[in-house]
Order: sequence, then structure tokens, then C-alpha cells
Amino acid sequence: MPLRSSVSLAPARPIVRFLWRLRRFAWRKTRHLKLFLRDRLIATYNAPPTAIAKGRLDSRLPPLRLDLPDAQRKLLTELSARVIDHRINLLGSGWVKVRHGMVFIRPDGPRYNLGQTIVTDAHGRWLTKRLNGANVAIARRVWNLVDAEYRPFDWQLDFKSGYRWSERKASRHIRYGTVTPGADIKMPWELARMQHLPWLGLTYSLAKETPAGFLPKDIYARQFRNQVIDFIATNPPRFGANWVCTMDVGIRVANWLLAYDLFKQAGFPFDTGFEQALLASVYDHARHIVENLEWYEEFRGNHYLADIVGLMYAAAYLPISEETDAWLAFATQEFLAALDEQFLPDGGNFEVSTSYHRLSAEMALFGAALLAGLPDERQAAYAGYSHGVIEGRPGLKKAPLPLHPVPGAPDRASPLQPGHWRMLEAMAWAAHTLRRPDGTTPQFGDTDNGRFFKILPPFSTDGTYDERHLDHTALLAVGYALFGTPAWAFAAELHPADVAVVRGLSRGLTVQPALKGPEPLPHFGAHVLKNDTLWVAVRAGTVGDATFGGHAHHDQLGFDLCAEGYPLIVDPGTGAYTAAPAVRAQLRSSRQHATLSLAGRDQLTAAPGNTSVFAPLSGRTQVTTSTATEFLGTCENTAHTRHLHLNGGTLRGRDETRLPDPATLNFPLAPGVTVARDDGGVMLMAGPHKYRLSGGPGTWSVDEGLYSAAYGETVKTKIVRLTLAGPQADWHIEKV
Repeated sequence: MPLRSSVSLAPARPIVRFLWRLRRFAWRKTRHLKLFLRDRLIATYNAPPTAIAKGRLDSRLPPLRLDLPDAQRKLLTELSARVIDHRINLLGSGWVKVRHGMVFIRPDGPRYNLGQTIVTDAHGRWLTKRLNGANVAIARRVWNLVDAEYRPFDWQLDFKSGYRWSERKASRHIRYGTVTPGADIKMPWELARMQHLPWLGLTYSLAKETPAGFLPKDIYARQFRNQVIDFIATNPPRFGANWVCTMDVGIRVANWLLAYDLFKQAGFPFDTGFEQALLASVYDHARHIVENLEWYEEFRGNHYLADIVGLMYAAAYLPISEETDAWLAFATQEFLAALDEQFLPDGGNFEVSTSYHRLSAEMALFGAALLAGLPDERQAAYAGYSHGVIEGRPGLKKAPLPLHPVPGAPDRASPLQPGHWRMLEAMAWAAHTLRRPDGTTPQFGDTDNGRFFKILPPFSTDGTYDERHLDHTALLAVGYALFGTPAWAFAAELHPADVAVVRGLSRGLTVQPALKGPEPLPHFGAHVLKNDTLWVAVRAGTVGDATFGGHAHHDQLGFDLCAEGYPLIVDPGTGAYTAAPAVRAQLRSSRQHATLSLAGRDQLTAAPGNTSVFAPLSGRTQVTTSTATEFLGTCENTAHTRHLHLNGGTLRGRDETRLPDPATLNFPLAPGVTVARDDGGVMLMAGPHKYRLSGGPGTWSVDEGLYSAAYGETVKTKIVRLTLAGPQADWHIEKV
């Protein structure tokens, strides 16, 4: 946290704590200056100690049986072909070939076109002018390993706006956000997570078993190898965009290791040069994480969880040494703490975003699977690690780190206690509760498409191969793989590759469930009403992040409605972050959500003068009634009380506010829903079904609105509004 934040918080803290923070700030600044001066003269590639360098990366997967349906085999074939051609579809880019000097077709917004066409050579001489001098020699040696016909990605490029960051620039001095209007550093970050690499490993396994319909199997392995070499050679540690955010470093190394393991379990023999280069870079990733943890005394969120789980994967695959044992123990210690700190009693994530819940729950479940599957020789690290290896806060407690029997599997032990397993199970049940009849999840809070592993996500079946980002069913498949819960068996059938990987990581563990079924989500602030015709999710509760609320929207008492399986009233989503702050602010506002808005101001309170796209929101909402058919709650900021009642094909609502400001009720429609004015209301058509929205007193109108089903994507839609003629209005949505 920057110094100004420490100063602003100082009056509320003891002077000793403030002085400690001041000292820590000075220590960090001094350390960063030393690193900056050192990195100009000495290579930032860290040679692993002899104990590690003489070893090999371990494997955590046994031979897998990938029993995939024909449609998924065909999907993997197509996805891998696109990856081999370097065609990527991320954050609303569409399928584009990411390369140096590519031409941009962005229809609106700033365009930079800063990329340059390059000519590579087998000896890596082309890197001399692109990297800082101290790293060139090692980078060239790594590049020498690449296949002659391979052409590199441009890893520093926002391939939507054309803005390019520099691989010669120290990562700590990289500027992004509003200082580069329209440019989004999340584009190179997302590409460099390399979550497409496990697809190549899966496809290799299938091609080895049944060659018909696939490319020659070794092509998939060579492409994985070449892309990893490409990244290592052109992204020296601590330089360029892709070492700025530790979270992305953690996700990248975990995906590298999973993809590597998929090839290894299928028997592909990687060459020694690649094995050594990969091992050294995994070590670099782990050391970078340890030295750049996104840990703050006041707050630790999904970024820190990604740091920790990424470090856990790196430590579990690296050869055993004093250092890697300490890293594994530290990552495990902090992982257990994160389960306690970052998840609510009902299983929801404390950042109260449905999409960030999916991301964090994935990290938690895949992290738990890895720990549960550690062999005895790795678990031995918990008994006698050296806690002094980890310097600074939060620090590593002295050994031992105790092991506990796994519920339902007394012959198995892990660092997780029964309460942790119960929480992991509750995370999956939370996703189950929030799953709409059409298989998607409402977008309460921010959506940034974040995933930990995208083993085989759902894609559209219309030939576009667009990822269905709001389908969180894979999380239930992961839960099924660990707990065997019958209610999630359908998810396992839809995502058999996820199940196979999780069971491989956990060595076939099945944990005895502690919960009998879905439970309410009052702590997460989501309340579900449903019957055979209508499904309603109401957003009412904390704004999240413990005390920060940076991913919250002005959506209190807003609702999401599915009618006979068709989305009708929806949360509008996020748009983008720093690349489109105006769109972000619009989609975050009260007038874009299915709630009451007051003229001239938004629903919740932001800190005065804070213009960040993540400006924390605060407010209090009280829920009086929440059942399967009825909801009653009050948002104190707007003195707004909402009563909803579900009866057959009708949803009835009563809204009132005690404030004198002009008030409007907003009903944002799902894309594809058609609307026509009617006496005293509007007619809505969702698929083949017709519903009438009416009531009052007030004036009905239809406005233009925006809807974002995924980060970086927006489409136009309609918002039906009822401008209140008094302090109260009664309305209903009924089937016609």
C-alpha cells in the first residue's frame, strides 16, 4: 500500500503501528532502488541452487483416462489448431493471430499501433536490441532451443488497442491504467497466463490414443515447448508487462506445470535442454512470487490467493531442497489462512462478486486437490522446514505444520482441517445455488473473466467458438471430483476432463461431504426465489472486500430474473476496467441495475475524491425476509424498501423510498428480449414466452442501455423504467 494510504489511516491506529508501516515503506523503496541498480548490470534470470538445478521437475499426475464425448474431442482439436496458429480470443478481442507487427481492426476507441514487424534468427541475435543488456546472453541461449520454423508471440501487446509496453523496461516502472487511455494491460497479462497450454496437453493424450482426426501428436508437444521457450527468452524476470502483477505470475506457472504434467503422464519425452530451461524458469517464478507477494496488513484478496496457490504448485513440482520445502510450507500456511479469511460462512467469497467467487473457489479447490495428493516425501517438508527462508511479513511459523485425517478417508492426511473441507464444499454449493436455469450465473459485482485453470471451458456451439464466461458449471465438476456429491454428477458429465485432472492431482481422493444440500447465501448477499416457472436472484448484503468494496456495484436490492429458462431481467455486467472507465462507471451505476435509483446520485457511497475505477463503495442493507417465494429488504443509503413475492408465473414487487428525491425503478433487459409499449406497462418477449410488466403509479419508458456478458464485450440492450409519481409503486411481471 502506498505511503499516502498509510498516512491517511494513521489517526485511526496506534502510533507504533504507523511507525512500523513507515519503516516498511522506506525498506521497500530502498530495496526496489537496489534491485533497479542491480538489474541494469546483472541478469535477472536466477540460476537455481545446485540442489535444484541437478534435479528435474516432478510429476503430480498419474496416467489419465480421458473419456471425452466426440463433441469435446472435436472442440479440443479445433482449439489446439488455433493455439498452434497463435490465434487467441481473450477479453473481447475475437479470434486474432497475436504476432509482432499485427494489423488492428478495432472499430472505436484509441488506436496506437506501436508494434513492429521483426525478423527472428536461430541464434537469438534479434533479441539484442529488444532486451536489457544484462539479460541478452541467457535469453539468446534459451531462444536457441526453439524450433526453426517457430514465430514468436508479441507478449507485450494489447492486441485490441495496439498499445505496446516494453520488455526492456523494469516492471516496477511500467505505467498503465488511465495514463494510457484506451489501452488495457490486462490483454498481455491474460495472454501470458497461458491458460491455453493445457489444451495442447489434453489433445496430445487423445491423439496418442486415437490418431484419427488429429494432427501428428508431437506437433502439440512441440508447440507447448516452443511457446514456453518463447516466453522465457523474451520476458526476463522483473522486466516488461508480464512481471508487474504477481497474481499473473502465479497463474502462469501453475498452467505451465499442469500442461507439462499432462504431456508427461501421456509419455512425451521432453529434451534435456527444455527440461532445464523450464525448471529454471519455474524457480524464477517461485522466487518472484515470494519476493513480491500481494500481501497487505489491511487486506488480502484474490490476488494474494493466486500468489499463494501459484507458489504452492511451483514448490510441489520443483526438486526437494531447503528452499522449496520452506516455500511449500509457507504457501500451505497462507493457503489455509486464506480459506479462513476470504470465504464467508455460507461458502461465498468475501469480495461478493459471483465471477470472483468462481475464480477464488477454483484456486481453493485446485489448491486443495494438489495438497491432498502430495506424496509422503513432499509432506515430510511440513515436519522440519526452515522458517527463516521466508523473510519479512507475513513470515513463516516454526515447524511443524500439522497434518490431519481427511474426512471419509482416514488413511489419507493433509494440512486441511475438517472445517476447511467443509468450506470447500460450501464454495461449490454456493455456485450451485446461483446457477440459473439456462446454466449461467448472474453477474453480481465485477466480472473480469478470471480463471485459474481453463481445462476445457464451455464454448458456443454456433461455430464462433466464443467462450461462455458466465457458465460456472466446471466449478461444480471440480467439486464433484473431490466430494462425489450426486447433485453435481451432471456437471461431471459436462466436464469430464476437469474431473480427470482433479482426481489425478488428488490421487483419487473422495472426501466425505459435510453438507446435505444447497444453503442460503445471506453472508454473500444473494437471495434466490424460484418455482417451476420463474427464477429470481436478489442482490442484498455486504459490499465485500472486508471493508473495501472495490468490486461492488450499485446493485443493492437489484434482481436477476429467468422466465421459463430464458433470461429476462439481468445485471448489466462490467465492460472493462481502466481501458474504458466511462463504460465501467455506467455499468456500475444504479440506473443500469434492476433497483431503485435517485435522481443525480448513485445508490452507495464512494470515498470523497476517489476517482479510481475501483473506488470502494459502502452502504448498509438489511434483509428482513428471504424464502423461496418472498423477499423483503431495505437499502439504508436510499431509504429504499423492496418487497418481492413469487407466485406461479407472476413476480410481484412493491418499492418505496422515504427520501423526497425523484425516484425511478429500472428493469434492464437481457439481450434478445424484445419490448413493446402497452397501456400502463410494457410487453416483453423472451424466446417463445411473453410477459407483461406493469404497475404504478408512475410513468413507463424504454431507454437504451448496455449489457456486458464478459470483460471487454458490450452490446446494446433496453432498459424499461418506471418513474415514480410518489414514494411508492406496486408492479408485477406476469406471464401472458
